[in-house]
Amino acid sequence: MKRDLSGNRVIVTGAAGNLGRALCHSLGEKGCNIVAVDRDKKALQKLQSDLAQRRIQCEIHGVDLLNESASARLWKSLADKTVHGLILNAGITKIAPFAETDDSDFQRIFGINVLACVAAVHILLPALENASGFLVGISSVSGFAPLKFRTAYSASKHALAGFLESLRAETQVDVSLVYPSFLTTEIRADDRSSENPAESRKARGSLTPDIAAKRIARAIESRSQRLYIPLQSAVARILWNFAPSLYFRIMEKRA
Repeated sequence: MKRDLSGNRVIVTGAAGNLGRALCHSLGEKGCNIVAVDRDKKALQKLQSDLAQRRIQCEIHGVDLLNESASARLWKSLADKTVHGLILNAGITKIAPFAETDDSDFQRIFGINVLACVAAVHILLPALENASGFLVGISSVSGFAPLKFRTAYSASKHALAGFLESLRAETQVDVSLVYPSFLTTEIRADDRSSENPAESRKARGSLTPDIAAKRIARAIESRSQRLYIPLQSAVARILWNFAPSLYFRIMEKRA
């Protein structure tokens, strides 16, 4: 049965990034009350103002998800009220050869992309279950296939996908994984965007964040378990599964 999103209270992490903002707008247009979480407080205030102009209700929370105690306090306070949905969109990356990716890079990337997600789900899952809600993880093509110069990022997205795919077997909450290829967005110079950076590169045939967000919102409504966007993502999955050598050759050309 199709999910009715009207009146749903939905938490979006990485809400100040390009895809995060688009998700807040798309879900708000469907009647959701948005809870926007990001470390960029000024960008959150701008988002809240933009949504208010469209009569979309939005509460904002500026927090660094690497701050475990602050994050835990936030999740516990949000869990005191009804929570219908949680979208794990925040993510960071580093584009560099493995030899130039040190342990601290791995710790930071896994901290945001995996451990912060696990911590949020631990606290919020009971509330989601009580509301017969939904949980969405924004993964990446690198969550199921390798991506050159993204060893830490790819490893973290594999971990996130494995966590959520396994969690689906243990909960009645609708769990969806989104596997984007590239969206027409930009990331910050240090490659540590508040948005999920899997999609943050201009590429031929890529989707805009607005179109991607609308596709994700429809996937939530239809209770889809997996969404591959754009078409290149689905093609990459097929190639990696059945023609990995060809996938590697294509990846080398695009790296």
